[in-house]
Amino acid sequence: QATTVQQTATTQQPRRGSLLRAAAELAKSFENTESIAFHPKTKWTDLPTTKELMQEKAVVRDRLGWEVDFNDFKMPFMTNVSKRLEQMTLPEVKI
Repeated sequence: QATTVQQTATTQQPRRGSLLRAAAELAKSFENTESIAFHPKTKWTDLPTTKELMQEKAVVRDRLGWEVDFNDFKMPFMTNVSKRLEQMTLPEVKI
């Protein structure tokens, strides 16, 4: 019987939570704080005004014609090719 008493005495029982341990854990978490500062990927500068944007478009329009105002601009040959490809791939609708 003495051996059974020693075995139960050596096994550790799970610790119960205490207010002091919880406060200590909370204090530890404040030591390793992570910075939450915002770091933008691009430099914040003054954006061009509407007048400046319109002047840039006018310069491009004068150089290349009226169809060049947009980012998806294609040269006339590519425009024609893409239109024909769209016509060939569209399914025929029967009424």
